[in-house]
Parts: sequence; C-alpha cells; structure tokens
Amino acid sequence: GQRSPRGYFVSAGYLCAGLAVLTALYVISLRPVERQKRSMAIAEHALRTGQVGKARTMLQQAADADRWSPDAILWLADHYRGRIVLQSAAPANRQQWDASLREAKLRGGHDPAVYRMIGIQQLHVSHRHGDPADLAAAADTFGDAVAWSPSNVWMLAQMAVIADAQDNAEQAQELGN
Repeated sequence: GQRSPRGYFVSAGYLCAGLAVLTALYVISLRPVERQKRSMAIAEHALRTGQVGKARTMLQQAADADRWSPDAILWLADHYRGRIVLQSAAPANRQQWDASLREAKLRGGHDPAVYRMIGIQQLHVSHRHGDPADLAAAADTFGDAVAWSPSNVWMLAQMAVIADAQDNAEQAQELGN
C-alpha cells in the first residue's frame, strides 16, 4: 500500500500534537523542577560555606522557579526564622518570614507535613521571643495539620503542650489522652 496525501497530513498532525504535549510537559513541569533543584543545591552549598546572602538569593530563585512546590519557600522561611531567632525580630525579617509562611501554606495545600514544618518554626520563634501571637499561630497551624492527619501523635502532643502554655488545662488534658 500506497499512502494517500491525507494520511501523511494526519500522521504529521499526530506527530505535531505529540511534540506539543511533550514540549508543554517539559516547560510546565520538568524545567521548573530542574531549576528549583539546581538553585536549592547552590543555596545549600552557599550556606555550608557561610555565604548567607547568596543562599537567600538562590532560595528565592528556587521558590520562583517552581511555583507549585513548597520546598524552597519553606527553606526561605526557615532562613528568616533563623534571622528572627538569632538576630532580631525586626519588622523586615518578620514580614519576610510571615510572607514566606503564607506562601508555603498556599503551596502545601492540605499537606500535614508542610504544616508541621511551619508549626515548628512558629513554636521556635514563640519560645525565643515569647509573643503569644506566635504561640496562637502555631496552635492554628498544628490544628489544621491534625485535622488532616488526626492520628499523628507527635502533632497532638505539640497541641497539648501549646494548650497548656496558653493556660487551657482542659484542652491540654483532652489532647494528652
């Protein structure tokens, strides 16, 4: 069999459609992940060698590269948490940290592991500076995480400790059982 010209056009159409799908997959999915991983690796090396400014820049690039992943934005939030804990709770540090946490929550969806990491950061800042708002924020974050993962004993224990610190003995007792 001889192929008709129409058959060649149909085959070429399928080939073009397939190439378009593969190109879209690469541009939308694979390239952002590759860029994020590369930027995070550079950031990790910069942190190990004491180049904190470069690390922060690369973490921001990693967060911008993959708008769906919470990984880089969590690292960036942790950078600002470290500045707040070790240096000061200056408004600029606090604003960057809060913005990073909000973005991490958006990207994390209903992932209790992401919320656990956020809650840990909030608890650390709360312990360092003693601001009841940070403790309340940690309680809210862990509350969401427990709603999505009610059998996570570690997070339930954190909630019990937070309730006790907030002078809510009844809730602490209930969570502790």
